[in-house]
Amino acid sequence: MTANLTDKNALQVCFADVEAAAKRLQGKAFKTPVLTSHTVNKQTHSQVFFKCENFQRTGSFKFRGACNALMQLSETEKLNGVVTFSSGNHAQAIALAAATVPKLFCTIALAIPAKISPPKLRENNT
Repeated sequence: MTANLTDKNALQVCFADVEAAAKRLQGKAFKTPVLTSHTVNKQTHSQVFFKCENFQRTGSFKFRGACNALMQLSETEKLNGVVTFSSGNHAQAIALAAATVPKLFCTIALAIPAKISPPKLRENNT
């Protein structure tokens, strides 16, 4: 999947795109809760909703995007493989998505910085 960043229409997303992504992610991504807080609502004089993606696989929303993107790769793109440079959530999301997508048959290379904080080196139990 490649995006032509000079084409203003190339990155437009419509509701049908969101529905298609949700269908692709069924059984792969967790359904995370939407919560509210009486305290926050009172302090902001409004009703605030929190989409709790910290409960998602790998602890962030990035798994949804990574999995959805990998599932849409063409056969040629799969042959080229996927490379990502990250020391955090994105690298974890790509790695887990690659392991989750059946019949992906794609080389995934995770480039991680030489200097990385110890908490990011922890084993991810997702």
